[in-house]
Amino acid sequence: MHGDKQARELEAVPLSDGTISRRITDMAQNIKCQLIDRVKKGKYALQLDESTDVSNSAQLLVFARYSFDGKLNEDMLFCTPLELKCTGEEMFTKLDNKMKEEGLSWDECIASKTLDPELKSVLETAIKMVNYIKSRPLNTRLFASLCNKLGSEHQGLLFHTEVRWLSRGNVLSRLYELRDEVRLFLTEHGSQLADHLTDPDWLTRLAYLTD
Repeated sequence: MHGDKQARELEAVPLSDGTISRRITDMAQNIKCQLIDRVKKGKYALQLDESTDVSNSAQLLVFARYSFDGKLNEDMLFCTPLELKCTGEEMFTKLDNKMKEEGLSWDECIASKTLDPELKSVLETAIKMVNYIKSRPLNTRLFASLCNKLGSEHQGLLFHTEVRWLSRGNVLSRLYELRDEVRLFLTEHGSQLADHLTDPDWLTRLAYLTD
């Protein structure tokens, strides 16, 4: 615990809206510079994702996988709006401009990947399954009760939102772990989504996405 002296010193720190805004901007810029410096120190791979924010605007998210201090790291490199068409050409142009802006060399990029159409279809179907259960309070309670009766390790799924790209891995992992419970629940409620959970090829792609 700090004493009265420290409390008075903290009270003397200016906390105007402008000051707070500038400090947040400075902190964000510092974190960005640290990340760019780390990526520049070696080889890296990129993954691109096109998503839609809460204002229904298309956003290009670029994630970098790189090695730092002997460990493999994954971080969001940047996010930039797609004002025109969400085509591969438009995405590459945005990406290339950002790479040049940050001084990142294509020579050090060992791979760049967007989500395969078949995998994207699996992702979209998986999200429908999760939302079918999580977006309805009654379904959420019934599913939790089912998991409890079956002695499942988890009692529910994780909620997915389009603007939280980084949550997808956890959401899909939980769905895969509870795939039998979800299949049983969807079957009992007459949902055709259950058919996917009996398809070995679909399940294989789902398992791949969770990795």
